[in-house]
Amino acid sequence: MSGSWSKDEDGDNVKALNYWWGMSAGVVDLIYSESLPSATKRLVKLFEKELKEARFRVFEGELKDQQGNIRVEEGKLIDPEHIITMDWLLDNVVGRLPRYNELTDNAKLKNGTSGCCQRRRIESMLPAVVAGELLMKILVLADLESKYLWDYFEKEKLEGIDLILSAGDLKPQYLSFLASFSKVPILYVHGNHDDCYDIQPPDGCINIEDKIYVYKGVRIMGLGGSIRYKKGKNQYTQKEMNHRINKMWLSIKKNRGFDILLTFTGSGNR
Repeated sequence: MSGSWSKDEDGDNVKALNYWWGMSAGVVDLIYSESLPSATKRLVKLFEKELKEARFRVFEGELKDQQGNIRVEEGKLIDPEHIITMDWLLDNVVGRLPRYNELTDNAKLKNGTSGCCQRRRIESMLPAVVAGELLMKILVLADLESKYLWDYFEKEKLEGIDLILSAGDLKPQYLSFLASFSKVPILYVHGNHDDCYDIQPPDGCINIEDKIYVYKGVRIMGLGGSIRYKKGKNQYTQKEMNHRINKMWLSIKKNRGFDILLTFTGSGNR
């Protein structure tokens, strides 16, 4: 807010960059006094280890806001989309969110909207089709991490992309990397080799498995996994897959269908 934050400048447009790298990537670390009691230091190291391995989830419920309202139910986890658009503080936080008129000029939006969260919600409701022309450019990823987008990354390569979809079998670090340098949602489903997502899900990305996610009027349905060819997660028999689809019918009906099916088919026996 003081104007010292990193920003991505493109002509007259100035936008903050999202950084989803955390403790597991070594970007964020804990520093504490060596004079702390030994028991306290052991507790800090334990929490540090649990955070890096994604075993301790900070945004897992039950969570209440400062007014005592339950925002996240017991056992549920906030997805990245809701973390980005949070406009409330936890009940154990001392302080409050600044009002719009208390922000510096650098922190205020040029269009006068009273907060980036409100603007993001408005944008998410804009239609994807105007006058019969499709306005959305989607980058679809699967199976193989692209050196073009990872080893030889340049932020200009993502310019003009409106949405990123991952169909599975990609390293979580790869998706987290893209989330850190893109300004658009990254939606994903699981491939048959994505068991590691249970321990380390891709930071800053949105899991739409067995859901319909609506973005700018486009309805994206997620149905990952492959046909079962051996023991393992994210593999299903035909009966199990039919059951998943049947459970989706209510959501499909509520959304009046879907436009894109984000799915994965493994390379095992069929």
